[in-house]
Amino acid sequence: MRSNEYRVILLAAGSGSRMRDITNNKPKCLLPVGNMPLIWYPLSLLEREGFKEVNVITLDVQHAEVKKAVDKLGLKLDVKFHTIRESDDLGTADALKKVAICGEWKEDVIVMGCDFITDQSLDEMIKLHRTTGAGMSAFFFPSIPESTSVPGPKSKIRTDRDLVVLDKHNRLLMLTSAMDHDENMSVRMRIIKKLGRIDIKSRLTDGHFYILDNRVWNFIISEENSDMSLKGEVLPFIIKQQFSHLNKVVHKESKGELKRLSVDIDDEQETEETHKFFKHFTVDELQNLTDLYNGYNNHPDSSYGRYLDDRLRCFAIIAPSGSSFKVNTLASYCEVNRQVLLAENWERFAKSKPLVRVDPSCGSKTRKIESSLVGANTQIGEGVKIEKCSIGSSCIIEQNVTLSGCIIMDGVTIKEGTVLTDCLISDKANIGTNCNLKSCLVDAKFSVPSITESSSKILSGVLMSTE
Repeated sequence: MRSNEYRVILLAAGSGSRMRDITNNKPKCLLPVGNMPLIWYPLSLLEREGFKEVNVITLDVQHAEVKKAVDKLGLKLDVKFHTIRESDDLGTADALKKVAICGEWKEDVIVMGCDFITDQSLDEMIKLHRTTGAGMSAFFFPSIPESTSVPGPKSKIRTDRDLVVLDKHNRLLMLTSAMDHDENMSVRMRIIKKLGRIDIKSRLTDGHFYILDNRVWNFIISEENSDMSLKGEVLPFIIKQQFSHLNKVVHKESKGELKRLSVDIDDEQETEETHKFFKHFTVDELQNLTDLYNGYNNHPDSSYGRYLDDRLRCFAIIAPSGSSFKVNTLASYCEVNRQVLLAENWERFAKSKPLVRVDPSCGSKTRKIESSLVGANTQIGEGVKIEKCSIGSSCIIEQNVTLSGCIIMDGVTIKEGTVLTDCLISDKANIGTNCNLKSCLVDAKFSVPSITESSSKILSGVLMSTE
């Protein structure tokens, strides 16, 4: 049972700061993707992979709503909720400290975001983590070009690309933001000498799926770690420690036996923070014996031993193109909704959920529905044409409405004669008669007056920034 090997934490307290237009009135983890809430995808993946228990971190003000939605999913997972106060404004690393105290868990820990969708099995990543004795393993996938058809004002999409530095064995050597470097990026010469060759990749997306060795986990949740951001501060610091003098191991002969000893932790060349980290990352004697007497060497041309004689090593799994999504921007949210409309993609991403194009509870009036999904208890009038749309539950779509390329959330009313193209309509919005909207985003509970014609606008009762 994997539950005996790993503890799993699902981060669902994010505010969706890069998609505020649709998360102001709804928890990000409950945004609909193909008629299922976003949080269902990672939970369903964990259940398929054999996990029995997952710890979910939510905001206290959203806990009841998220728990109610998760309870309705019918999953067999034992979901344990942990809440943090919105007013505390905690970073991800500090939020993790709310789940367990240092030393309480003996297993390795998997940390993942609620906005991660993949068709990849976790077997390969878990196998890599086990066989390499990794301190941290991370999941990446090729960035997917985002569609230019995003509802709302047309503006240049600013993307914060990661720079991922790897060796030929996908050893993760550096993880940093491209915005932190102007035109040049510095890499220590001794790293290149040690590794021979490194690759710097700028077109990979961090899936925010990490497997953490128990020793690394205990450092993250310890009082000695004061950093707030797991991705931005803590993990880059841990990855950097691979090149610390304290990470070296020493071989020596003693009575005919080869032994491995850790370097003295009083090395004066290292910072106080590095010393604090390696006090937690103690020598794993079983791994030591495995490394010492295993004839395998992944650097046979080097003067170093297996895994370059490092006791801490970090690795990356690179998934195939088109296999995964990180739903953290409006563009990525719209794109994943377009992708799951395709039957072959739905089968890949929602393997345990059969594809139901139109829920049986919907009205059976004369209509034309192509390559779309329609949720429960949605009423569709006569003469309605729907193409490549994702429509939520309990909506009312009156007669002679035409919808193309739209995302319609729950409880929306669309009056007769209206034409919507490439629009995103939030919960309980009301679109009046004979409207013509193209690439518009309509806020939750907002009423669009009849005969409104608009293009590339945010329609809301609140003045929103378009930057």
